[in-house]
Amino acid sequence: MNSNKRKGGAEKIREKKMKLLASVGEKCTKMYDFFKVKNDTHNSSNKELTESTGSSTEVTEHSIKTDQATVENDNLSLTNSFVKQLETESTVGEIFIHTGAEVAKHSIKTDQATVENDNLSLTNSFVKQLEAESTGETSNINDPIHCLPTNRLELKERILKGPYRPVLSLFPRTKQGQYFRSFQEGWYKEFKWLEYSIVADTVFCFPCRCFSGNEGNSSQLEYVFSKIGFKNWYRAIDRFKKHQQSKAHINSAKSLSEFLNSKSIDEIIDSNMKLVVQKREIEQSNNRKIMERLINITICLAKGGRPFRGHNEKNDGHQQGLFRELVNLLVKYDNVLKNHVNFGPKNAQYISNRIQNDIIFSIHKVLLKKIQSNLQNSYVSIIADETSDIGHEEQLSIVVRYFDSATYRPVESFITLKRMISVTANSIFQTVDDVLTIELGLQWTSVLSVCFDGASTMAGNIGGVQAKCKEKNSNILYVHCYAHCLNLSLIDSICASSNSKRDVKKDRTVFNFLGTVQFVYSFIEGSPMRHAVFEKISKENGESVQTLKSCSTTRWACRAEAVSAIKNNYLVLLRTLKEIISNCSVPEMRAKGQGLLYQLKSFNFIFCLNMMHPILQIVLKVSSFLQTPNLELLTAIESIKSLKVSLNSLRNSPIDYQLIFENTEKMCKEIRLDTRFKQDTLDLIHAVGMLTNLSTEIETTSYDLLSKYFGILTEELRAEVKILSAIKTKTPKGTNSVSVFNWLDWLSQYDRSSIFKQFFCCLKMFTIIPVTSCTCERTFSKLTIVKNKLRNTIGQERLNALLFLFVEQELTNSVDVNSVIDEFKHSFPIKRRLVL
Repeated sequence: MNSNKRKGGAEKIREKKMKLLASVGEKCTKMYDFFKVKNDTHNSSNKELTESTGSSTEVTEHSIKTDQATVENDNLSLTNSFVKQLETESTVGEIFIHTGAEVAKHSIKTDQATVENDNLSLTNSFVKQLEAESTGETSNINDPIHCLPTNRLELKERILKGPYRPVLSLFPRTKQGQYFRSFQEGWYKEFKWLEYSIVADTVFCFPCRCFSGNEGNSSQLEYVFSKIGFKNWYRAIDRFKKHQQSKAHINSAKSLSEFLNSKSIDEIIDSNMKLVVQKREIEQSNNRKIMERLINITICLAKGGRPFRGHNEKNDGHQQGLFRELVNLLVKYDNVLKNHVNFGPKNAQYISNRIQNDIIFSIHKVLLKKIQSNLQNSYVSIIADETSDIGHEEQLSIVVRYFDSATYRPVESFITLKRMISVTANSIFQTVDDVLTIELGLQWTSVLSVCFDGASTMAGNIGGVQAKCKEKNSNILYVHCYAHCLNLSLIDSICASSNSKRDVKKDRTVFNFLGTVQFVYSFIEGSPMRHAVFEKISKENGESVQTLKSCSTTRWACRAEAVSAIKNNYLVLLRTLKEIISNCSVPEMRAKGQGLLYQLKSFNFIFCLNMMHPILQIVLKVSSFLQTPNLELLTAIESIKSLKVSLNSLRNSPIDYQLIFENTEKMCKEIRLDTRFKQDTLDLIHAVGMLTNLSTEIETTSYDLLSKYFGILTEELRAEVKILSAIKTKTPKGTNSVSVFNWLDWLSQYDRSSIFKQFFCCLKMFTIIPVTSCTCERTFSKLTIVKNKLRNTIGQERLNALLFLFVEQELTNSVDVNSVIDEFKHSFPIKRRLVL
């Protein structure tokens, strides 16, 4: 390049700046030490910077004498070296260049020593900042030199902190005019909006920096106090006052005040959401009140086994069914239902037949879950029996007996009613297995015993349900229903008919007597006209009509009721038969009436009537007692023994049986009660009876039996029995049911059950063993109410749920309505129309 070429203005300015930079480099070489860091990268950078700066003087002198191309190359080399360092320490670099330029500018015109002192004092104010930067620390995020946060929540948090006002022991000084000037701490008190930047050594207006972009400042912006920063300290106060009165500052301050006193968009949305949520909660509460009333109506009808549906369920129908009729009744007196039915959404009235089913199923599921929670980690006994309903469908009733730790008593709960397509042992067992493992979530290892009737399908020890249960758990006890045993014993004793030669000449007097009793019922009650004659003669004699009863083979109390009815209406029956015979125009009925009248007047019939009445009354008492839900085996055996003693005493009483003793002696000896009651549980009953009496003569076999079926530790049980027998305080002893429950009550106090753990386990497991299957029979009795001739098309799921609520009335009364509503809300695959 031609060195004689005239230099342009831009080149002269660049050359002048390089001279200033070189001059600063000579006078401020000590400041390079502040940029030294511990790691090798920064050390190498500092070394490179020192070498480059050290040679800057030579580069500058040489550029004056050489051509322009050489100067430009040297300038570019020096600038690139210095810029690289500035990129690493950007903030410090800006301060250094700015400050260096100011100092270099005035150093040319002032004394060298004064300039060095000023530079030193100025540099010391940044030492701490430079050290922080060299160790990797960053400047304060609240420094005005940094941009405000873009996140709305972070911006609000920053504004709430207020202006950034650091207090330094010595603020940086800059020569302005003839003097060195700096920021004054007292300005903070006079101007509340003022904030200071340590990095840039400038001041900003906090409101203008935050709200300079509001619509009121569209043409009134002051970038010095909002973006650039002000540092002309020699006329700072006048400039501050002028800015304070400017329109831009006033608008920004007003915006700041409104911002601090107003709510953010989130808070406004949240307040609106609160109103929406409150309104939704009120709506939800009202809807739950509506559901509570509908659920209570459902419970009321289900507990009584009443029908829900009607013939015409339209709003103008007159036979809408009990459910809708009760809803209409409550609408007249209850404002909640009234507003719902009259003003609520017509597509969410919740009184349709499908909603009725959903409510019924929800109640059933809640109660069933409660039973399932009680059965977890507990031993159970399974009771099952089957019958046919009015729709000629075979139904299997399953009941579970378990120990309630809250009341320390055994509890029997109806679980389900299953329709059986086949009544073979395999199909019945598979149904029981599904209910136990799937619906209840239990294992066969937790089953202690099973209780069925004596049918071969259920009780067969080879291919019956009992045998299949023992295949799952060999320690399961089979209990033949004691009430069935009593009924079979009575049939064997008084109604047995055998074809063997040995029994051909057996006295059939009682057998014929019961046949005559059944025939009286069929003849009188088989015709409304004959029954009317019976009622008329009863009224003429001034006696109340006692309904005649049939001798059913399955109802255990029917024989006593039938004999009692004939005994009380004996004279009325004789007159009734005479009148029917005299007025009857049908030869067949006349012949039957004459034969029946002859039988009633016979000595054998009168003899059996007077003999069987007291016997059957005693049997009725025992039979009713055996049907007690919480009955346990000790009491059952005691009641059977007491029945035998009572029958023997009646047979041997000279007062009651003086005339009939010789004719009935042989029949009474043939009473075979013992054979029917010889079950697997008798030895276990004997062992528990000795245990409750704290007998020291308990045999080893008894302990082994308890260990086999109840899984107790024999040695611990022996030790506990010895301790209990040595306790001086009164302990319940005895071999009856009262003593068993007294022991349970005694053990429940003071946490004795955990002390005498094996003894308590024996009693607890013993009470779980059922005595009868009467709970299943009660289910069948209520089944005839729920599913009758008018309701014989009811679905199996609805039938099961309604029957459960009808049978378990105590649980139904205590159901948690809120749990039912929650179950109802989630039982539907899509969202309910009413907010619940």
